Amino acid sequence: MNKIEDYDVSCNSALLWDALDYKGNLLLRKGTVPKTTAQVNLLIRNGYYKGVPTKPPGTQEHDEDETGLAEDESTLDLQHLDERFVLTGWNKKDAHRYAVASVEDAMKKLDPLLWSIIRGTSNKRLPQELLDVADALHRAVKLNMDACLISLFFGRGWAEQNYRVRHAVDTAMIAIILSIKQGFSRRDIARIAAAAFTMNVGMWSVQNRLAIGSEPLDDTDKKNIFEHPLKSVELLKKAGIKDTTWHEEVLCHHEKQDGSGYPLGLAGNDILPGAQIIGLADRFTALLVTRGTRDGIPPGKALKLLLMAEGETMEPALFGLLTKSVGLYPPGCFVRLASGETAIVVRTGQDGKPYATSFLDADNGSMAIPIQRDTAEKQYAILGPVTLQEDEIPLIVKKVLDIGD
Repeated sequence: MNKIEDYDVSCNSALLWDALDYKGNLLLRKGTVPKTTAQVNLLIRNGYYKGVPTKPPGTQEHDEDETGLAEDESTLDLQHLDERFVLTGWNKKDAHRYAVASVEDAMKKLDPLLWSIIRGTSNKRLPQELLDVADALHRAVKLNMDACLISLFFGRGWAEQNYRVRHAVDTAMIAIILSIKQGFSRRDIARIAAAAFTMNVGMWSVQNRLAIGSEPLDDTDKKNIFEHPLKSVELLKKAGIKDTTWHEEVLCHHEKQDGSGYPLGLAGNDILPGAQIIGLADRFTALLVTRGTRDGIPPGKALKLLLMAEGETMEPALFGLLTKSVGLYPPGCFVRLASGETAIVVRTGQDGKPYATSFLDADNGSMAIPIQRDTAEKQYAILGPVTLQEDEIPLIVKKVLDIGD
């Protein structure tokens, strides 16, 4: 039997097959039309069907060799990952646009690649393609980290259309920044980012539902969460990804310094540095997004919450590096200034004092021409974060950020 996935069923669309439980008992007959989101979620959680599996959106077929196995990793073209990036010759505007486009491109390319892992589709070049996406994101961060952070933090309180892919990219981006700061090689950074991309494939079918759900977790949900690192590694092996360090970074990304993590209960130096980086990036970026049970949390507050709630579970130097790299008010965040103006942070500054562009005046009226402010100046000091909905933001803000309409 095939597990019902989220792309197999939707509200107001007739079922293409009988929906069964795991024992083969009938849940709903073929042709039945689910009327509510609750019914759809129930089918995704507990349902199975017999017949030819449905293909996920964007999945492409790939050639197999005579054995049907993925290509050996030793034949992959990884030599470029041992070379230095060529970053000279880029003007500021082109570097900014490349960085923004790279984040969007990572989202588009990653979705079908991850689906190929889930469905077991043979793809000889899967490890290479994942590493190439990771390497392009690394290059974007090197070219313009501020633009990448804007792509990460801008509008994070709004609803996510595809949380699991977006979260994978966001986690990888923070992991790349931390890995750069710690002096990892280009090859190692690509692998760490690719591990971040694939860390949750073991709970792929339920991740979006768990992210937006408002109901308490049941025993099945808790079991899926606890086992997903193990299942993710199994899927990576079946997909032909043979890098054991990659496997271990995925397996251990929920392990914690004090031994309270899962699934192995490792502690301290028994946890690979790459796994520690991915785990911290994962926890931090998850707090930014609106979930079914709470609103998204501004970056500065998310850092404080992590420190207060989980300080003993994190490697102190690594958390300090995250705080220093991101800052309380990173690019892409809305803030209130001492002048009364509402602004958006556009680039980092010294000593945590970023530059912000004001777009609403002290009376909350739109400014005809947005003005950049140096928040190190007393009259433009940041008082705190501001939460705005998408329809509250003037179009000029996107133009200031150069992220399109």
